[in-house]
Amino acid sequence: MKSVCIISYNPFKYGGIERVISTIANSLSEDYEVTLLCIDKTAEIDRGIYNLNEKIKIIFTDVDQYYHKYFHILERTIQEIHKKTNIFNQNEKLINFAYFNRHKKLISNIKEIINNNAFDYVIGANAFFSMILGMIKSDCHSKMIGWQHSNYSSYFERNGYYYYKQEILAKRYFKNLDQYVTLLDYDKIALKEKLDVNATVIPNPKSFSSKEKSKLTNNTFISTGRFVDAKGFDLLIDSFYLFSKENSDWNLVIVGDGENREKLQEQINNYNLSNRVTLHPFTKDVQSLLIDSSIYLCSSRWEGFGLSVLEALECGLPVISFNIPAMQELLKNTPELLVNVNNTQEYAKKMVLLTNTSKKLLSNLVKENNKKLKEYEIEFIINKWKKILK
Repeated sequence: MKSVCIISYNPFKYGGIERVISTIANSLSEDYEVTLLCIDKTAEIDRGIYNLNEKIKIIFTDVDQYYHKYFHILERTIQEIHKKTNIFNQNEKLINFAYFNRHKKLISNIKEIINNNAFDYVIGANAFFSMILGMIKSDCHSKMIGWQHSNYSSYFERNGYYYYKQEILAKRYFKNLDQYVTLLDYDKIALKEKLDVNATVIPNPKSFSSKEKSKLTNNTFISTGRFVDAKGFDLLIDSFYLFSKENSDWNLVIVGDGENREKLQEQINNYNLSNRVTLHPFTKDVQSLLIDSSIYLCSSRWEGFGLSVLEALECGLPVISFNIPAMQELLKNTPELLVNVNNTQEYAKKMVLLTNTSKKLLSNLVKENNKKLKEYEIEFIINKWKKILK
């Protein structure tokens, strides 16, 4: 039986990436020996959070960064100058030093683990690990696969996030990989046009199937995700405030947790919406909350894929979303419910429109979106993975 190793920071955290990693790992474990390499020694193993199969092996390694006072100052200086001027854009060695010198201990540990275990395939579950696999490819016998979980623009073009201004490294190291997997056609095209990197598109699978669907009778909006800037819950609360001026019957539940919880709660309080907007803690049973709601609201500024929206569709909910690439693919059958990004007034109008729509018309919207759901069945997705793990 061939062996597969998936590298991630911590597969036991709450989040869409973590849920997908467990879903894919569980399915692959039926035909492969699967190992999760966790780059967080402080992580606590919790197989129950996403029902991770007991036969999947867990390995931890040290995330400690190499720290040298003067090197650190030099690294930061190069990074800041480069972000503002692009002056080092063609100097691969200098950019590599600025962004990866501090990780040389981690890179060495990953290479040692891969070679000691002689994995047949190693999958890096984000661009950072994908670049590392490209760096060490020539020193390992395993086939190396990159797996991109966010879109190209948020990875490389959004100041302050992910791998801004590191395209020169991505172009070099992604090309060393045996395969590079992205979630959207949009990103496959961007990678080819901007980095000359060939990619294979494999969407994320549904994380569950639900025979029970929403009856679309409860006056409840719902949204789910980490409380971080990318998810745009501040924009959602702004939109709901505008909506609340015209409607006093509907409430909003936002399910999740994260660094912006206090700011979001303060925003809710400032709008005097604490009796209508609830920040619900993360739950393993998000399915029940979705079924008890009637409209899903996606306010993400950007998404790699949109697993939470896929879960909402599976539970029979119509979806309003900002018009970002991931939603253009997932919600292509209901483009009338896509809103210009950051336009909270337009978003509130769509909320008013749907709350005044008959249950029959809402059901028709659901049926239109459900035509695409078969494309995200785990059996269909895992067959795509097996084609590159051969």
